[in-house]
Amino acid sequence: MAKDTKISWSHHTVNWWTGCSKVSAECKNCYAEALVKRMGRSFADRKMRVAAAMKEAYAYDAQAKALGKRAIVFTNSLADFFDPAADTEREAIWEVIRETPNLYWMILTKRPHLIAERLPSDWGEGWDNVWLGTTCGSKRPYKCEHTGALMTPLDRVKALQAISCRVRFISAEPLLEDISDIDLIGIHWIAAGGESGPEWNYADRRMNIAHAAAIYDKCKASGIRFLFKQASHQFTERGINALNLYLAEQAGERIDSKTCELIREYPTEADGKLMEFNPPGPNARFSMSDWRDYKAKAPVARLTILGQ
Repeated sequence: MAKDTKISWSHHTVNWWTGCSKVSAECKNCYAEALVKRMGRSFADRKMRVAAAMKEAYAYDAQAKALGKRAIVFTNSLADFFDPAADTEREAIWEVIRETPNLYWMILTKRPHLIAERLPSDWGEGWDNVWLGTTCGSKRPYKCEHTGALMTPLDRVKALQAISCRVRFISAEPLLEDISDIDLIGIHWIAAGGESGPEWNYADRRMNIAHAAAIYDKCKASGIRFLFKQASHQFTERGINALNLYLAEQAGERIDSKTCELIREYPTEADGKLMEFNPPGPNARFSMSDWRDYKAKAPVARLTILGQ
C-alpha cells in the first residue's frame, strides 16, 4: 500500500474538512495553516470535503483488508476533529469510522474538553479502531476559546484521561519545554518531536533533546510506548535518530548513526498486524557531524521590537 503522507507516525491522512483556529503556544507556527494558505485558502475557513474523504477512507480500509494488515490514519491533519464548527458533519463521519475496522483512526485534538459530548452513542469504553490524543508540548497558559477559562496543555491531558478510550496518546510536538513531570496515568503512547520550519532555531521554539529524553525515560519506567519523531530543523523528518545519539552520549557509548535502531514504538505492535512504514529518506538521520552541529549551534534570541 502506498503511503500518502510525509507524517512518519501514520500511513495515511484523511481530512474531513480543512481549517482551524490557533489555541496555544504549540500552534504558533502551524504547518497545516501554511499548507492551506499555499492552496490559496484562508485557514480560518472550514472547508468541508466529507464526500471525498469517505471515498478515501473506504479505499484505504479495503487495501488494508486485502493485505491482512491494519493501517494508521491521521485525522484530521489539516483541522481539529472536535472543532464545534463541524458538529453537523460528525455523525456521518463516525459512521464511516465504524465501518472501516482495518484502519486505526488516530484522532489528535487540542480541544479534548469537547470530546465527551461529541462521541457516538455506542462509544462505551471506546472503539477498538479509534485512538484519541491531545497535543501537549508546553506548560504555557492560554485562555480557552470556548469557556474563557485559563488553562495549560497539561490540563488538556487531564481532560483526555477522563475519556474512556482503547488508546490515549499525547503528541509532544512541538516539544517546547520539559513536561516530564506530567501525570501519565491512562496514557498508552507518546510521540515527541521538534518543530520544523523557518523558526526552528529560535530559543523559544527549538527542542532540547534532553527534554525528549526525560519523557522517554518516564515512559520506559511506566510501560508506555514512545516514538521520537524528529529533532528541530528547517525541514521536517530530520534528525530522527537524535534521541539515540543523545542517550548514547549520556551513557558514554558509541553507536553508528546510520544503522542504530530508531526509537519508534507504536501502541499496537503486539498484535502483529500493523503495516510497515516506508523507510526514512537518506537525509532523515543525523550524521555524527550533523549531531555535533546541532549541539554547537546556539539558539537564536528574538529581537525586542520597541513599542511591542
